[in-house]
Amino acid sequence: MYIKILIIKGSKIINGYKKIETLGYGSFSKVKLIKNIHTNQIYAAKIINKRALEKKKKGFFKDENGNLVVNNLLQDSLREIAILKKLNHSNIIKLYEIIYDDDAGKIYLILECCNKGPILKFDEFTGEFSINKHYVNDGTNKIDYTEEEIKDFLRGIVCGLHYLHVNNVIHRDIKHDNILLDDNFQTKITDFNVSTLIDNDKSDTVGKKIEGTTYFMAPECCEGRIIVKYKLFFNK
Repeated sequence: MYIKILIIKGSKIINGYKKIETLGYGSFSKVKLIKNIHTNQIYAAKIINKRALEKKKKGFFKDENGNLVVNNLLQDSLREIAILKKLNHSNIIKLYEIIYDDDAGKIYLILECCNKGPILKFDEFTGEFSINKHYVNDGTNKIDYTEEEIKDFLRGIVCGLHYLHVNNVIHRDIKHDNILLDDNFQTKITDFNVSTLIDNDKSDTVGKKIEGTTYFMAPECCEGRIIVKYKLFFNK
């Protein structure tokens, strides 16, 4: 869908969506809390800087004709969009709409909003995890999840991962920041920027390339080893 911008009472309205606040920033994107002015429904908008990604070279590869092609980081975002369009599961973040702003060089992904935020907070300086305070809504000074809560969270994560694997998707960056909680405290797997869609007819060496966040990689990934042959795994 292409963009239609209105200015109403000094506020920019993009295809009926109004910004409420900024939730976070990435190197080439930012996430904003938005509201549909017609339905009052709340969403999260991931705004991708298309022009910056096009300029950022990632590598080279040869096409089917043997021609050398320069790959840029925009390909990762386009792959993320393609994967999100394919998925529909209660434990996977839902993509509702894609808006292209060619004049500004931006792509807007209108996503399901998870108001409770990530399941855990991580302090890079101390190396410690802490409970997401947004989860605590009963006025107590709770500092940890109960065993039953952890079971529910893990069940949702495993169900979401199983769905991804059945659909030949490898997430490649499972970590606390990419597991969100919605208003019902249900886990949602998000951020498919480095994910891969497996083609069973192609090589089984997809897992050899290091992707994701180093802190949370399995040791075999950091060492460049493959424990499971992906092609065989997905053909089971």
